[in-house]
Amino acid sequence: MAAWSWGRVRRGLRRRAGALKRRLRGGTTAPAGAAGATGAAKPAFIETAVATGHTLDVTQPVRLLIGPANMAGQGYQWARAAERFLDGVSAESLTAARSRPGFSFRSDTVLSGPQQRGDLTWHRDRLVREVTHILFEAGRPILRDFHAGSMSNDVDELRAAGLQLGAVFHGSEVRDPAKHRELYPFTAFADPREDLTERLQVVVDDVQQRIARFDGPRFVSTPDLLDFVPDAIWMPVVVGVDEFATDKPVLERPKPVVLHAPSNSALKGSSFIDPALQSLHDDGLIEYRRASGLPHAELVELVKDCDIVVDQAVLGLYGVFAAESMAAGRVTLAHVAPHVRARVPVELPIVEITPPTVRDVVAGIVKQRDAAIKTAHDGVEFARTYHDGRMAARALAGFLGRPERT
Repeated sequence: MAAWSWGRVRRGLRRRAGALKRRLRGGTTAPAGAAGATGAAKPAFIETAVATGHTLDVTQPVRLLIGPANMAGQGYQWARAAERFLDGVSAESLTAARSRPGFSFRSDTVLSGPQQRGDLTWHRDRLVREVTHILFEAGRPILRDFHAGSMSNDVDELRAAGLQLGAVFHGSEVRDPAKHRELYPFTAFADPREDLTERLQVVVDDVQQRIARFDGPRFVSTPDLLDFVPDAIWMPVVVGVDEFATDKPVLERPKPVVLHAPSNSALKGSSFIDPALQSLHDDGLIEYRRASGLPHAELVELVKDCDIVVDQAVLGLYGVFAAESMAAGRVTLAHVAPHVRARVPVELPIVEITPPTVRDVVAGIVKQRDAAIKTAHDGVEFARTYHDGRMAARALAGFLGRPERT
């Protein structure tokens, strides 16, 4: 019998080397025709369901702009965390849309393709007038060439205007495949000649040059990236802990539902995970649900309705999807390298898997459930402690010079 398939699953968008230049959201919501300080008119904005229209509060002493990538919606989430947990901070996420938008993550302002190619005088003037701090995402610039340029091109101009600058990195743009092979035995980049690995290596080498030229504070979204970005600060990913909260029990069904929903099959080790879970499905031990390319709202419901989430088996980390799974109280499985686990201040409630052990670990959970149920319950508290935004705001506090809100 074939594994269960989500009825409205879209074909997954393979983010190959462009994983770093991920598909960003389209549209924006600021009023058309507004003029900057020099009188340059803003282009008309394209309506979109994902741009929030939230703008900076110029009465606050610190006004932070994060952009232009918003990968997995994290620019938006970090902006909300800074506002919620730090005193005197207003924050805004900026996304530079591609012509073919990807998943619909929220962003405060989204520049359409025509806007990016047009006169950006209004954009530059606004930054100088309203912004005090900028956090470059993924090594990209904020003033020009949003997808192909370098943040290095903007540094002198923005500092001359009195802005404080930092940089944050999300993952594949800095996760050096060559170094990953050295540090992680179960690497996703075992073959340096594989097409995706070669493409990622080119992009990483370029971004690492940008990092070397940047003397501002550096942040990373996952603890493994401390291996790849010198002197970085871990700024944990933020997930909607209330959005994922559910009272649905876990592992009470005779045949547990197991979900694998990779954002990128090659980088998640799906070639190891799929056959292992399919065989358990065929043996009648589990109900295997496989999905990719889902809108985030649908993914939320899919996670809530399963018992076990198998995230990845070859990267040695945990990120947004694992944090979301823990927030939902699901049993979360992933390969997290020992030295990465050691960077987490408490025991990480993620069940360890590697490519050879996926089947045995899942089968063991099905047969002996008590320990896994406890791990799932511990995951809820862990997600609320480390991934509700407070820890991310704490990481930003020094850069922004603002105290935590009490």
